[in-house]
Amino acid sequence: MKVCNWRLMASLGMFWLAGAVVAQESRNVKGDAAIDRVEALTNALGVKGVGAKLQTDKFIHSFPELKTKEIEDLIIEVRRKSQGSGEIPSDDLAFKDAKGQVQVFGKIKYAASSYVAQQVLFQDLAMNSLPVSLLVQIYAIDVDGPGELCVVGRVFNKSRQVFEVDHRRIYFIRGNAVIALRSVGDSREVKGVALVVDQVIKDNLK
Repeated sequence: MKVCNWRLMASLGMFWLAGAVVAQESRNVKGDAAIDRVEALTNALGVKGVGAKLQTDKFIHSFPELKTKEIEDLIIEVRRKSQGSGEIPSDDLAFKDAKGQVQVFGKIKYAASSYVAQQVLFQDLAMNSLPVSLLVQIYAIDVDGPGELCVVGRVFNKSRQVFEVDHRRIYFIRGNAVIALRSVGDSREVKGVALVVDQVIKDNLK
């Protein structure tokens, strides 16, 4: 029997959760510095006023049970996260190959509204130890990506000496949901998986 390595997922999940944790600490300890980082990132991405453009009164509170568990060539498993006091409800997603190895890890956070979802997204992206000068270069808006607002990672190409779009990391918003997907081991692009996940969420907004 194939067993999903939730210990691995939990470790990877901390990558996504760290942003929210550090964001809360930053608001409590650094205040204006946290706000400055988010503003620097949203300005660099051309996002004017977080929450100003996207408004919806439709919500989703958990990833639905699917008739088919296969997305692309991967089998999806969903782990419902228990909600602690003050935590944003969330689900972990594992996308496994035929050998049972996790190839893509995902996390969905269910914010109180689309406005809050955008705040959560940019706080998660901005709250890390990188200097602002580097922070504003490692993300880009993908206008053809999933969701109502999609951000992709960028990596530095040493041979060309430029930052290039990296579809092994994708973050997007659909309704009140904040979705983060990344390749495990940086082995594959995740945009195809992200588009399917987005459609599932879109079809289940109420």
